[in-house]
Amino acid sequence: MTTALPDGAIAVTGAAGYVGRRLVQQLAEAGRPVVALIRPTQALPPGATRLDFDDTIDAETLAEGLRDAGAVAAIHLAARYVRHHQPADIGPLLASNVLAGALLLEAADEAGLRRVVVADSAFAHQGPDGTRALGLYGATRQALGRIADRYAVDRELDLTTLVVHDVYGPDDTRRRLVPVLVDALMDEVEIRLVGAPVTVDLVHVDDVAAAFRIAVLQGPAGTWAVRSTQPLTPIEVADVLERVSGRRLKRRLVPAGIGPHPGTWAGPVLPGWSPTIPLDAGLTRLTQQLDD
Repeated sequence: MTTALPDGAIAVTGAAGYVGRRLVQQLAEAGRPVVALIRPTQALPPGATRLDFDDTIDAETLAEGLRDAGAVAAIHLAARYVRHHQPADIGPLLASNVLAGALLLEAADEAGLRRVVVADSAFAHQGPDGTRALGLYGATRQALGRIADRYAVDRELDLTTLVVHDVYGPDDTRRRLVPVLVDALMDEVEIRLVGAPVTVDLVHVDDVAAAFRIAVLQGPAGTWAVRSTQPLTPIEVADVLERVSGRRLKRRLVPAGIGPHPGTWAGPVLPGWSPTIPLDAGLTRLTQQLDD
């Protein structure tokens, strides 16, 4: 059972990222000061104070910064995504996805923070029992999850883990399915699409941010899914986009040669949270914004 979160600031790694910027805004609107744990070169999101953070910082220095900032809880969003890794990616993946998270957990414990929310990925929860990782990216996310579980047991941290699926929304500069589809639609260029067995489980970025806000403010502890419960193939997503926009995509169907894509993790959805922006509405907003 999660206890009430005392007054104080919430530390957020990855606060300058796609989900992080919206989470900072939501926490500020909820009356919570936010400490953005970001690299010195990253822009500080509005409504937050800066605490420099990367995998080179030592846990004692980070703990001192958390105490000085009055932090009472932490959210770990920061991660490095690489779909098909090359040899040069191994060090950065381990540093960003394992070491940085372990440093935060150690510093949170040292600073007296009892509640920590850790972002996880569906890439780390595959197979019939949800224990198989896809690729080195999934394996590094799974490794941090096991480290976090040990902190929860050995240090009695109040740990909530959120397994995030496919995130979409406005101002998305990542080369993911939805922005690629929208760009192809607006520019009237051909897009290559695969069908089954590849599926995506799309959740609007504002809903994903809300899941982390609810988790840190209300809990409960445990491992929970952040998903739409309506997985679709890329072709089906394209169909929805065409319907809501009234435009036609130039498509070419191709075999699913990009390697396996993570399916939807079958674990329970975070209590007290559900998506509020249906895919139809989210895609409609995107096309309307571009038309404007």
